Amino acid sequence: MSTMTLRQCSKHKACIILCLWIAMMAASAYFLFDKTSLNQNASTNKITSTNKITDALKEPPNFREMMKIKYDTFTANFGKDNLENKDKYLIYRCDSDTMSSCGGWGNRLNGILLGYILANLTGRTFKAEIKSNKCKLTDYIVPNRVNWSLPRSIHARVIKSDDVQIMNVIDNRKLFNNVPNINFTNHENIKSKYVYMKGNQDYMNAFKANKIHTHQLSWMANLTDDQVVGNLFRRLIKLSPYLQERLDKILGKSLHSPSEKLICAHIRMGRNPTMPSDSGVRISREKLKIIWNFLGKTLSRYNQSKVFVMSDSQNTIEEAKNQSFHDRLILVPGRIVHSERSTELADKAMCEGLAKVVLEQFLLMHCDVLMLSDSSLGLFSAYARGSDKGLFCLGKNVVKPCKLTNLKKFYGFWEVQV
Repeated sequence: MSTMTLRQCSKHKACIILCLWIAMMAASAYFLFDKTSLNQNASTNKITSTNKITDALKEPPNFREMMKIKYDTFTANFGKDNLENKDKYLIYRCDSDTMSSCGGWGNRLNGILLGYILANLTGRTFKAEIKSNKCKLTDYIVPNRVNWSLPRSIHARVIKSDDVQIMNVIDNRKLFNNVPNINFTNHENIKSKYVYMKGNQDYMNAFKANKIHTHQLSWMANLTDDQVVGNLFRRLIKLSPYLQERLDKILGKSLHSPSEKLICAHIRMGRNPTMPSDSGVRISREKLKIIWNFLGKTLSRYNQSKVFVMSDSQNTIEEAKNQSFHDRLILVPGRIVHSERSTELADKAMCEGLAKVVLEQFLLMHCDVLMLSDSSLGLFSAYARGSDKGLFCLGKNVVKPCKLTNLKKFYGFWEVQV
């Protein structure tokens, strides 16, 4: 048959059927194998193409579904926590007394992650508590894979003693730069039974460069800095049941089908009438026009989509309500607060405001398109979200696509040069 022409074959009914069968098989092979696998052997092609089809079928239609799968899926091989000295404690603490001035919510999350790493390096039990404004931390976030909660404080007031040390590393650039060469098991500030600490910077880049604790930190070796933070965040923290229920209701009420996309912008204005004591202006009123234009253009690409805006400025929220997408806008109601600077508020108002901040941060993790500005809170959302897909950054005069691996450099956060 290999030497018979199609015309010759047409004289024979059986031959016609055989030729048609060969043609169908060839067409099936063409559609089954992609271009990149054509140069490989047939068995490899079949495996590759089948995997691609399976992956395409499994891929969630939006980031809301993706996060349900991804939140408890880790690319880090953590292993067991080091509890060699489990009767000793390292406790991240923020209060309105000796452990005050902890920074905003993003700063506090950095402190919690830093405390967890230090506890593991020294074999201590890790705990975390925030006592300021009488807000109970576990009303907002709860332990995920590591039980860091402290239902009752070991010390009502933290005072230095033979059994208690205080480790304040707020904005400690000297310590950060020295982390690659520090043996923390012999650190002078981690000796007593109880070590209370507070910190506000992301130290993961520095820990990756540490030359002493290479075994304990080996899980970081093949991860990028953003993957380290994202994995740690999800390992330690998840939403409280109350806030998770609120998040599910917002997503369910606002987005009615899997095909609908969620377009988000985190707009950290800095000093503004809502936050008059902030350190400085981060986004000018003129820059807001760039953001509104970006959101409008992005929405035009999707027939079914909604917009979520988070900001530290009530004026910015009001301005969002006047944009062309006002009828597709999702907002979390409540007062805008800063964990550190909204000192004029009563405890109840402060705690309600903190609930809004945490809920909005987790909402950002579920966005199909996420625009960031200069804020560690937004970076945490992006790291936990764990994808460059649909990720954008507000620069000087433009909103442009960006990558998780470049966020620290883009916004000027601390890094160790290795």
